[in-house]
Amino acid sequence: MEVHLLDEIDVQSGADSVEWCPLCDHTDLLMCGTYQLCGVKRVGSLLLFKYCTQRKKLQHIVSAQSDGILDMKWAPFDDICSLVTANAGGISLYCCDDKLDLITKYDQQGLSLSLDWTIRKDIIVSSSTGKISKLDVGPDHLTKLWSWSAHEYEAWIVACDRCSDDIVYSVCIHSTSIQRMNCYNTSLLGGDDCRLLMWDTRISCQKPVQCCKHHEMGVCSIQSSPHKQHSLLSGSYDETVCVWDNRYFGKGPLTSFSVGGGVWRLKWHPVNCNQVLVACMRAGYKLLSLEGGKMSALWSKDLQNPEHLAYGVDWKRDSEIVVTCSFYNNLMQLWGLVL
Repeated sequence: MEVHLLDEIDVQSGADSVEWCPLCDHTDLLMCGTYQLCGVKRVGSLLLFKYCTQRKKLQHIVSAQSDGILDMKWAPFDDICSLVTANAGGISLYCCDDKLDLITKYDQQGLSLSLDWTIRKDIIVSSSTGKISKLDVGPDHLTKLWSWSAHEYEAWIVACDRCSDDIVYSVCIHSTSIQRMNCYNTSLLGGDDCRLLMWDTRISCQKPVQCCKHHEMGVCSIQSSPHKQHSLLSGSYDETVCVWDNRYFGKGPLTSFSVGGGVWRLKWHPVNCNQVLVACMRAGYKLLSLEGGKMSALWSKDLQNPEHLAYGVDWKRDSEIVVTCSFYNNLMQLWGLVL
């Protein structure tokens, strides 16, 4: 495999989230989110870029100031480009077609740490209070449908199942975990009590129906496979990526791989079911292969300074182009892969 650095941009603040637009007519749009602690205030920005195919470079279109960005997701359903951010001030909905217009905000207690879209076009949100909430997303509103206390500690990550309308997973960071729940959409959540739990909201959310422990430290990332039913990934501060079959959590992961650093983000390849990008914090970035049921590293990129943190990765939807971002050095980089 050959990997070429195509472009790199200093975004002037801590870069912690990058997302390519998934819509067919807008796959050249890229958003970068930043976070910075200024005294007691958590501030951030959104930076919208456009990829130039001929030059293989990124063109900055527009920026907008915001509360500190902790997570963001493009809406994968509609022709209108919209993006939702989880930030220090709550949840924000933007229109992003060559501009950044704030449509509406939803305030909630604590920090909004993570979000994801459900199959039915709602969003699931996790917070620093340990709560999970489901919000209805309208053209001009964000409205809470329900919420419950899922974790004693911060719920750092939530991600929705790509194949089911009835399952929700949840994980936390202080001990060892993943949680799974049945509800109107499938979602995955990560947080700070380090247990892997299964919830069935048709029964009750007062207690999980199943509890599993595997990771030795907090789980910070989880991703349901868009290619294969029942398959998902988890990543942890214990520096391990695990592949799970959600029907057999109690038997442990199907396979696992040590990446040498805390796993902050995981991204499946949009087409290839056997490739996964990993942001490994102090260990940089890795591209993993899942061929043959076992994981191996196809590409690894270390950070020049071990004090910097690799926080964001994503695939461009229609080409072998990868974007990465790192904290403390404020750097976003564009890579071309020749597989």
